[in-house]
Amino acid sequence: MSYNPNPLNIIYLDRDQCDDFEVNYFEASEISIPANVLLRSKDYDRHHVDLLSPLGSAYIHIIRDEGDAPGWYRFADGKNPNESPA
Repeated sequence: MSYNPNPLNIIYLDRDQCDDFEVNYFEASEISIPANVLLRSKDYDRHHVDLLSPLGSAYIHIIRDEGDAPGWYRFADGKNPNESPA
């Protein structure tokens, strides 16, 4: 079953980024990376900047399953680290 993520909890990595970070573009994969390193690796749109900037150098753990759209990752715990706990 393919994961249908909340649009606020997804991050796109293009093929070059996937190669640079040694993760998969099509297949299942995961990575822990500082948010600011990821942000500097691509000229991201406003969504990604707003999502990643507040995290600074904090590590984020992002994953993708084989059935997910190519290049799209989500936070491993399914939550936006910028959101307050409920």
